[in-house]
Amino acid sequence: MARFLLSWPESTQGKRPYSKAPKSWPHLAAFNRRIAEILNTPLEIRDDGTLSPTLLTLTPEAKQAFITYHDTIETQLGEGGELRDVRDVASKTADNAARLAALLQWFEDPQGTIEREYFERASRIAARHLNESRRFFGELALPSDLVDAVRWITGSSTTVGRRKCR
Repeated sequence: MARFLLSWPESTQGKRPYSKAPKSWPHLAAFNRRIAEILNTPLEIRDDGTLSPTLLTLTPEAKQAFITYHDTIETQLGEGGELRDVRDVASKTADNAARLAALLQWFEDPQGTIEREYFERASRIAARHLNESRRFFGELALPSDLVDAVRWITGSSTTVGRRKCR
């Protein structure tokens, strides 16, 4: 589970009034075109039949952002740290952010380097999922009657164990 990006959103049932769909979805159409381009790109295959994937590297600025993100998380893994209870997930979050940055970069501009802006976007996504992991595993660790009591007191099903990681 440590390498997964967990999410456990609150249900919106009962809060979704009808709204008419737009006649066109230009961003969705652009997304679908780009996905089709990617899927239709021939794979690079070596003479021995194995894949030859493109290696993406971090620019020096993106690498510095990675190091900063990694070290910020790392300091919170120790005894008494904010992320101690989910340290297996937290210890993988910088790597997950780098993988996401590669995907974001490749989707928009399939060059050989990952720019800082893509890593920063990806680290925000990874941090969001890290917070979701804390909430998810925090609720799993509590007895169900205690979870119900906290939900009743707070009036929410999503506040147990929630804290923001930066």
